[in-house]
This record gives sequence, C-alpha cells and structure tokens, in this order.
Amino acid sequence: MKQWQAGDTGFTVLELMVVIAIIGILATGTFANFNSISQTYKLRAASREVYAILQKGRLNAIAGNSRSLFYISGTTNYKLHTDTDSDSVEDTDETVVTTDITSMYPGVTLSGPASGSPLKFYADGTTNASPETTVTITLNSTTKTVTVKSGGRVQVN
Repeated sequence: MKQWQAGDTGFTVLELMVVIAIIGILATGTFANFNSISQTYKLRAASREVYAILQKGRLNAIAGNSRSLFYISGTTNYKLHTDTDSDSVEDTDETVVTTDITSMYPGVTLSGPASGSPLKFYADGTTNASPETTVTITLNSTTKTVTVKSGGRVQVN
C-alpha cells in the first residue's frame, strides 16, 4: 500500500462532506421551487380545461342550432348539457357530460354558475351572461378565472 507523500493531490474526507452538504442544501431549495411551479402549472391547466369545455358548449349550440348549458355542481364537478329542444331540462335523449375536475387536477375547486342559474349558450353564439359570467378555479388559495361575455367570448384571466 502506498503512503501519502507531500505533493500528492486529492480531496480530504472533510472537503467531500462539505461539497455533499452544499449539494443537499441546493437540492432542497430546488425541490421547494419545483413544487410551487407544478402547482402553478396545475392551476393553469385546470383553467384551460374549463375554457375548452366552455368553447365546446358554445360551438355545440351553434352547430346544433340549439342551446348548451354549463353549470357547476358542488365544488369539483361541472356539467355541459347540450339542450337540443331548448327547454333547459335534461331529457334522456340529450347529451350531458359531467366531469370531476379533481380526477385530472387533484386539489382544484370550482365556483361559478350553479344548476339553478346555468350559463346558457344560444344558437347564435351569444350567452345569457349579463354582462359576463365568471368561473373561478382555485388551488391552495391561488385563483384563476375564466370569463364569458354576453357576446359569447370566452377568456382565461
């Protein structure tokens, strides 16, 4: 076995432990930052999901020359009802899509138009929003909104 001599190069155990400690501290800070970023992206994705379903409702109403109704049931479910006979009643021959947003985005809650006063898209693309209706998407006290204007324009804020 070779003995250490003056002029040999290398790292001491103490130097290696200091470097490992610094890497650990940096990794901890990075993980906390990553968690915050993933929450932001989850909220943004949930907002875009609501935006897309509202756009779909508007297009269904225009294409079917009928109405589409959107409303929130509870704090995690939303419904899109294609009301082909325009009577605002869910009939058995009409399409009603119910989605639990927490199945895709855990922890997200919704607030906005309820079943008693749904957002209605008419055949000409306009809505019953006066002057606008807002759906609020919340995740850990951070919110985003999706706004629908009376003319039918849907916008993520």
